[in-house]
Amino acid sequence: MKLRYFENTKAGNRRPLRIYHLPLFAAAWFILISLLPTSPVLRGENTTLLPDFLIAWRADAGEYTQALDALKKSVDLYDSKRYKETLAALADIGDAEKLPFGDYILLYRAKAYIELKSYEEALEFFHLMEKHFPDSSQLRAAVMGQCQALLELKDPESVQSLLEKYGKYMGAEPMYYQARALHLEEKKEQAAERYLQVYAKYPMSSFS
Repeated sequence: MKLRYFENTKAGNRRPLRIYHLPLFAAAWFILISLLPTSPVLRGENTTLLPDFLIAWRADAGEYTQALDALKKSVDLYDSKRYKETLAALADIGDAEKLPFGDYILLYRAKAYIELKSYEEALEFFHLMEKHFPDSSQLRAAVMGQCQALLELKDPESVQSLLEKYGKYMGAEPMYYQARALHLEEKKEQAAERYLQVYAKYPMSSFS
């Protein structure tokens, strides 16, 4: 199929673009693309959970370049289910809480430990993230991660306290964790009721 490009005439008709217009369009596209930041999105890389300012950050990020590259690598490794390598990629980053994207470093460390069933280590990094980045856009992920680790450690009371503290977080996930906590507390009727609420309100959720 041949593509045809048209322009409008003064009379309102459409006619094929003259050939000398094409270099102008090519130049315009080149200028537009050159102004865009070098980002994982443009390179086709995985950008799961990374914030916009990280995605748009240029390669000349100064003192943060090495840490930023390590974070990007760790995200790819995590998404490939290579959790030990995820931790290794972040191992050389010290004082993550002092970095503008330190919340993501702490989060991925914790998430990797969760997948490796090292729940106490995961809790440590979730707590650090909660403490040092209370306004993070990923705080909910840290809170839910804590709930998951605490349940695996058979500490339902702490789960209930955490969910009460962050009562603003709604949805199937916190409701499901509350149901599991109630079940561990031997409050089986309340747990069953909570489970049914998850199924009823969020039938398409992975927690249903």
